[in-house]
Amino acid sequence: MSGNSITDPSKQDDQEALALLTSPSSSSLLLPHGGEINFFIIANRIASDTTSSSSSSSSSTWEEWMNLAANDGFTCDVHRDAEENRSNILASNTTEMNSIRLRETSNFPAPYDTAAAKRHLDAAVVLLGIDAEHARQLTDAVLNEYSNGNGDTGGGNQEKDGSDAGKDADNDTKEKYKAKEDHHLQLLGTKRLLLLVRDKHYAQQKARIQIVAETMRLECGQDDVNMEDGTSSGDNTGQVQVELRQRCVDFLNNMDEGYTYASSSRNNKNEIQQRGLFRLLISLACVPSQPLGREELYRAWELSDTITDDSARTGNGYGSMAASTRMNMVQTQDFAKQLMEEHYTHYNATMRTEALEALFMLLYQRIDGGIDRCDYVLLLHAFASRGFFADEDGQGQGQRQAQAYSGLGLGIGGSEISTTVDAKRRSQLTGMILAECMALWRTAGSAESSDSNSGEDWVTSHPFLGNVERAEGDIQMIGRKLLQQTFAPQVLQRRQIQYSILQAQSASAAAASGMAMAIKNTADAVKPEEDVEAPEAIALLTFGLILKLSHSHSQAQSSSTPASRWAANMSIKELAVECVSMANDDCGAFGYLGQVMTFFATIFVAIRGLLFSIFQEP
Repeated sequence: MSGNSITDPSKQDDQEALALLTSPSSSSLLLPHGGEINFFIIANRIASDTTSSSSSSSSSTWEEWMNLAANDGFTCDVHRDAEENRSNILASNTTEMNSIRLRETSNFPAPYDTAAAKRHLDAAVVLLGIDAEHARQLTDAVLNEYSNGNGDTGGGNQEKDGSDAGKDADNDTKEKYKAKEDHHLQLLGTKRLLLLVRDKHYAQQKARIQIVAETMRLECGQDDVNMEDGTSSGDNTGQVQVELRQRCVDFLNNMDEGYTYASSSRNNKNEIQQRGLFRLLISLACVPSQPLGREELYRAWELSDTITDDSARTGNGYGSMAASTRMNMVQTQDFAKQLMEEHYTHYNATMRTEALEALFMLLYQRIDGGIDRCDYVLLLHAFASRGFFADEDGQGQGQRQAQAYSGLGLGIGGSEISTTVDAKRRSQLTGMILAECMALWRTAGSAESSDSNSGEDWVTSHPFLGNVERAEGDIQMIGRKLLQQTFAPQVLQRRQIQYSILQAQSASAAAASGMAMAIKNTADAVKPEEDVEAPEAIALLTFGLILKLSHSHSQAQSSSTPASRWAANMSIKELAVECVSMANDDCGAFGYLGQVMTFFATIFVAIRGLLFSIFQEP
C-alpha cells in the first residue's frame, strides 16, 4: 500500500498514528486497527481543523495580516493558494473520496437510525463543527473503546467438545453482541456520550499537530538511519524506518507546497518560497477562535442527562460502564458552563501551544530559504493580534461568554470561569520564535573572516538581510516603527502596571504587619521584569544583535560587496545600539531572557557575554 493510498477514515486513529511515529523501534507501518498510516487523510483533517466552525476564517485573517504587512511596505506575491491546492489533491482521488462523500448523504444504519442517535449526531456536528460522517466515526471509536475496555473477552465453555461447545460459543457471541448493541443504544442521545466524543475529537486534533512536529523530527533523522542500505543503528527495523521517514518527508513537502509566494525582501524577486506549513501553524496559533453560540449550547442541552441501566447486564461486562457513566454524569446546571470552559481551553490554550511548538521546529529545521523580512513582519502582525500571548488571563473570553448566556435559562450564572491555561509557555515560545527568525547561527563564520577578505560574506547570504535595494529602508521600518514605536511600548505598559500592583501589595502587606517603615524598601526591591512577559523585548534584542553583527562584519571587510556595504553605515549601528539598549534598559530583556532560558543556561550566558563584548566597542 502506498503512503498516500486511501483507507476508510474510520479505521485511522490519529492518536495511534502519533504513537507509531514516536515509537523508537517500530518494525511495522501498520496501525493497531489495520491499515498503514495515511498521511493524505491526516493532511485533509488538519486542513479541516483550520476551516471548521470552531475557528474564524483562517483565510480572511491571513489576508488581514498580509494587508497590514503590505501597508508597512512588505508585499508577498502569492503563486499558489492552499485551498486551491487541496481541491486539486481531492480531485486526483475522486474515486476513493466520492465513496466517503456518498455516505454523508445516505441514511446511517443501526444504531444511528433512532431519534436519540440523530439528536446525538446533530449536537456533535454543531458543537464540533464537523460533518455527520465524521461525527459517526468519532462516536463509533468512543463506543468501541469503552466496549473493548470493559467487555468480557469470551472463551466460556471451552471445556466442552464438539457441536455443543460450538453452539454455546456462538450463543455467547450473539448475546454479547446484543448486549453491546443495547448498551450503545442506551448511551446514544446522552450528554455523557457527547462529552466523550468531544474529548476524542479534541485529542485527535491535538495529535494531528503533534504529528506535524514529529514528522519534522523524523525528517532530520538521517544521522540515525542510513537511507541507502536501510540499516539503523543496532536493530533490524532500518528498512521500515527509512520508508517511514520518506513518507514523512513527502507529507511535509506536500503540505509546504500548498501555499507559495515571492517576497519583496528577497534578492531575486521571482524566487518562490514554500510557506504552506508556515501559514498553517501561524493560523492555528493566532486565528481567533469562535465562541460557542446559542445553537451549540441548546443542541447539547437537549440531550438526556442519564442512561437507562439494566443491572442484569453486568455479567456481559457493561454494567460497570453504565454505573460509571451514571456516577460521573455532570450536573445539569453545570453542563453548558463546562462546555464553554473546555471549548475555550482547547482552542485558546492547548491548540495554540501545540501550534507554536511546531512552528518553532519549522523555523529551526526546515523553513524554505529561511525567514526574510516579509515573513518576519507577517509573524509580528499575527503575534500582535494575540498580544504576543503576554496579556492572557486564562479566563477573559470564557467569563464573558458565561455572562452573555446568564439569562438563557441554562443554569449559568455570571460566576468566574477559572480556566487553566499555560499562557507563560506560549509567551516564551513566541519570544524564542522571534529570536530564531534572526538566524544568528548564520553568523558563526564571521569571527574567522572579520579581519580579512577571505570567507563567505554571510551578510549577503543571510535571508533577513537580502535585497540591497530595500534592505536599509526595510530595516529602519522594522526597527523604529514596528519594534521601537509600536510593540516595545506594550512591554513598558505591562511593567508599569505590574510594578504598581506589586508596590500596592507590598505596602498592604507591610502595613498589615505593622512595618510601615519597611514599605519604601520593599517597593524599591520589586523587580517587575521577573514577573512580566516580554516576548517583544526578545525580538528587539535579537534584531539589534543581528544588525550590530552585520555592521561589524561589513566594516571589517575592506572590500565588502555592494550587497552588504549598506550594513557598514553608521545609521545601522545606531539603530542596533538603540534597540539593544531599549530592550534591556526599558523592557527588561535580559531578565526575561534568563527566565526563558532556564534550561539553556549555557546558551544564555554565551549570548549575554557576546552582547557585552560587541557593544563595548568604541
